[in-house]
Amino acid sequence: MAVHHHFSWKRVSLLATLFAACAVLAPNTARAQAATSVHTAADHLGFAAKAADVAAVKKHMHHALNCLEGKSGKDYDAAAGDPCKGAGTTYAAGSASEGKVQEAIRLLAVGETLDSMKAAQHVAEAAATVLEEVKD
Repeated sequence: MAVHHHFSWKRVSLLATLFAACAVLAPNTARAQAATSVHTAADHLGFAAKAADVAAVKKHMHHALNCLEGKSGKDYDAAAGDPCKGAGTTYAAGSASEGKVQEAIRLLAVGETLDSMKAAQHVAEAAATVLEEVKD
């Protein structure tokens, strides 16, 4: 008994269109997640700048750090709190946005070591200023 396969150019065209759409949407989805993580990090840096004590400043700085680095980051600590639920930023290596995110991460790493509330708040503000320069 012969099996006949119905070959349809419409199906091939539809599948090609779906694959192309997925290829286009995937980078946009990653870019949107990165932008969301940066905005959430900036929000927490604002909270840090207005915190009532140095412990709260450091807590919000680490929330921002977790948002920027994501689960795979060297400074990631889920126990410190993670408003971005493990998502980090994914900008192209060597891009201006990735450079700014790395600059903010370096500032936050220093800020977390400070015992002076004012100094830590200034670092949080500086990191927020750097993140303002990240392009979505």
